[in-house]
Amino acid sequence: MDRHFVPEANAKAVAEAHREDLAIQGHFGCKCMTYWIDEDRGNVFCLIDAPDKSAVVNMHQRAHGLVPHEIIEVSAELVNAFLGRIHDPESVQKNSDDDLKVFSDPAFRAILIIETLDYVLLQHKVGKESAVEKFRQYNSTVHQQIRNHKGLNIELGGVSIVGSFASITEAMACAQMIQLAMAELADELELRLGLHAGFPVKDHAELFGSTIRLSKYLCRTGVKNQLSVSSTIRDFYKQEPKQETPVRWLSANAELALVKLMEVLESSWQNSEFDTTEFGRLMGMSKSTLYRACLELTGQSPNALLQEFRLNQALALLRSQGRNIAQTTFETGFSSPSYFSKCFQKRFGLLPLAYLKATSEA
Repeated sequence: MDRHFVPEANAKAVAEAHREDLAIQGHFGCKCMTYWIDEDRGNVFCLIDAPDKSAVVNMHQRAHGLVPHEIIEVSAELVNAFLGRIHDPESVQKNSDDDLKVFSDPAFRAILIIETLDYVLLQHKVGKESAVEKFRQYNSTVHQQIRNHKGLNIELGGVSIVGSFASITEAMACAQMIQLAMAELADELELRLGLHAGFPVKDHAELFGSTIRLSKYLCRTGVKNQLSVSSTIRDFYKQEPKQETPVRWLSANAELALVKLMEVLESSWQNSEFDTTEFGRLMGMSKSTLYRACLELTGQSPNALLQEFRLNQALALLRSQGRNIAQTTFETGFSSPSYFSKCFQKRFGLLPLAYLKATSEA
């Protein structure tokens, strides 16, 4: 998929450019499947089955001269999951005068991420039978609400559920309905929600990569059952809509600070020598400023945030095959298996070895 930034783009001009691509696509080994156009924001996205990126560039260059600003590799299945189609919309009729198919379909999507406690940890907390029922209720409710609000359920693996929405209003309504429906279970499930919106191709090597990343970061900023909303979503509303559930609206400055905070953690968490002094240096903050920033954004001190981050990474590693306790200890930046086990048990209520065994039996 590629992205063209064309400030004066309009649906007919893009349709004509697409027709020119179709006329010569075979010469470059390409198959132009469809496109999306956002006239208000000047973005055009083309989905092309091509041998490599250079073939896409050369085809566009020859056809109409509109060279893409970015190109990423995507799977058709994932594009369909996020955007709802991989071919031209079926309802579009060709212009009877010139046989041109003209349509305007933006690729801008609101991405809602819902995170909850790992199933094995919930099972340890409430028992197997209760955990099965609570997770059944959770999954059923979330997927149904996404469908009810015209969203698409995305399967990305891991413990998150992801919804893609063409409408920000529908995405907000969906998130708040999930909060209301799951209110009684929110504490046990450690439910958190993050909502951001963006384009499929933008400064990232994966489809909706930067949007998904920030939505996940937002899940780390709130208390249980809180919806955290990006400044992009906030700016969509002239005034904050009526709230019947806990919602945190991030300012643009807070969002930038959150992204930098999480990027530093993501680049340093495996280093056992990474501490709050180095944390502050990489953030360009004094210890006291870093402490206040972490507390304001996440509700945790820098030390607590780092440890929580490492322990959540440890859960993901232990869920993967072939990992043992010693490997996980040092891969997550802990100084010794005994200290890792102590921190793990304090946070999750069971030892890593017990978690590993329960995971293999789940």
